[in-house]
Amino acid sequence: MAYFDKYGVEYSDDKKSLVRCPEDFVGAFVMPPNVLNIQSKAFYKCSKVKSIVIADSVKSIGEEVFVACLNLEHISVYPTNSVYDSRDNCNAVMETASDSLVYGCQNTIIPRNTKRIHNFAFALCYGLIELKIPYGVTDIGKFAFAGCGRLISVELPGSIRHIGADAFMECQHLTSIVVPIGQEDRFAAMDGLRKYADIIKNTSARRLANTQENEKYEQKKLLLKEAAKEYLARHGNQEENKHSQHTQEFTENSKMQEREQRQKENRRIVIYIIIAIIGLVMLFNAKCAKTKSNHHYDHFDPSMEYRHSD
Repeated sequence: MAYFDKYGVEYSDDKKSLVRCPEDFVGAFVMPPNVLNIQSKAFYKCSKVKSIVIADSVKSIGEEVFVACLNLEHISVYPTNSVYDSRDNCNAVMETASDSLVYGCQNTIIPRNTKRIHNFAFALCYGLIELKIPYGVTDIGKFAFAGCGRLISVELPGSIRHIGADAFMECQHLTSIVVPIGQEDRFAAMDGLRKYADIIKNTSARRLANTQENEKYEQKKLLLKEAAKEYLARHGNQEENKHSQHTQEFTENSKMQEREQRQKENRRIVIYIIIAIIGLVMLFNAKCAKTKSNHHYDHFDPSMEYRHSD
């Protein structure tokens, strides 16, 4: 038996286990307060989820829970959770007791006191471009950064002792792996970095020649151009339709404004004409009044007064 909420999210019958979020879920997901367990792959391929808030009741989280959440930007744990936390606004799920990073996203800042990065922690995190792992991390789990297709640069501290198999599998743009000078061979021998031995050595050589940062900058620009082309290829028609719609709206608004302007000008002209007519009428009446007054005095005969007084 299963329970589905109004958004199509599947829970166990007692609502204490989150089983599956539908792939077409859009926006922010705030977990109900009664959930105790998040099952494996619960958010697998939920590419439209932007942010996730994990309830304070959650006590266990399965593997591959947030794999392929391509647009996940924010992830946090409710502050009163006793098992997990999101210390220092790190945008990640940390296991409190072990100081381990369980899951992250493209905006994660790995806390300084982190000791381990779990399996699949950033798997298929497509928005991750650069990564700096702080000193103190000793272990990186298998598939931790697998499928991060836009990852171009990784900086690893000397505290690392083990990197699991396929930790950086399918990171096709990864061309810079920074390790402490003199420890290139030690890192190249780790399970997850064996096939990147040449990149590790080349990165160290470029660092010594002071060319690494410039090359990384140019690669990042190229990567962003590719991302823009990919976006246009996926959404070009939609954007073109939006552009056409906006152009049409702008044209209609311009025509409407032009009509309103012409109407205002016509009203202004009519008002000027009325004022001019009124002025002419007033001037004509004034001239007529003056003419009548002048005629009255022209026909006045003073002798009439004298004759009348006699």
